Amino acid sequence: IHPEDSIKMSVKLYSFLEQKTEKWQDEYRFKCADNTYKYVLDKGFLLKDENGKAIRMIGAIQDITKQKEEEQRLKLLETVITQSKDSIIITEAQSSEGTIPKIIYSNPAFSIMSGYHFNEIIGKSPSIFIGPNSDMEEHKKLIKAINDKKECQIETISYTKKNEQYLVRFSMIPVYNSENELSHWISIQRDISQEKKQEKEKEKLIIELIQKNKDLKQFSYI
Repeated sequence: IHPEDSIKMSVKLYSFLEQKTEKWQDEYRFKCADNTYKYVLDKGFLLKDENGKAIRMIGAIQDITKQKEEEQRLKLLETVITQSKDSIIITEAQSSEGTIPKIIYSNPAFSIMSGYHFNEIIGKSPSIFIGPNSDMEEHKKLIKAINDKKECQIETISYTKKNEQYLVRFSMIPVYNSENELSHWISIQRDISQEKKQEKEKEKLIIELIQKNKDLKQFSYI
């Protein structure tokens, strides 16, 4: 047993024997012949004599290394998604005709951007963020990509819980399982209202500078 797990294991095992319960199980790292460690699930139960005294313990060990590695990978991904500054939502794979699949998860950044708490949007389609000024052509483009199971990115106006509009860059990415079947969609969203505002101001400044340059040339000519 791995040194970091041995004391914990000893305490749990002796505690189990003292409690006189019949079944026991725990997970720990087990050293193999090649000096590598594997995560195992160890299950055991006691055999007792006619007086109820424990006389033997029988158990079985199962290699759960792959499951543990997958758990650690998922925890890492969860941390990345939770801490991400971009808004992220995860939806079901399938949807009814003409709608975006229902939401099953949203990260804190999405709640900050939209004003909606996770519990308020779970089980609902992102279509609820569409309003009067949303670009329906972009929405149709998104629906077509979902029907074709293809990645898509659009820019449209979305609406917050307070019915305030903002410009969002909205992407939908298909996720497939080990059987190569579509299992979920991941949507990454970013509020680009300020970015677009700065672009327009920059374009306006360039136009003004070009006009001033023309005026200076004309003045110089005169």
